[in-house]
Amino acid sequence: RGRNDFGAVLIGMLMEMTADGQMKVDKPSWAAGQLMGMIEHPVFFVPLVTGDDVVAERAPRAIAEDAVETFLARYAV
Repeated sequence: RGRNDFGAVLIGMLMEMTADGQMKVDKPSWAAGQLMGMIEHPVFFVPLVTGDDVVAERAPRAIAEDAVETFLARYAV
């Protein structure tokens, strides 16, 4: 459900930002999946798989900031 709730909104935002010339995103669904994956993997997936045995050294905010920085390096104009 989260992917639909957030993914659809993110795709819409990416399409709007591309139309405004702020980003160059050829496939918004792929780009949205990449950004969400960079955040989901360390914040949600790793604890789910390890049963909280592996704790991320970075705070969720730092993970999100790094993901956005990487995303912008790829897609920002």
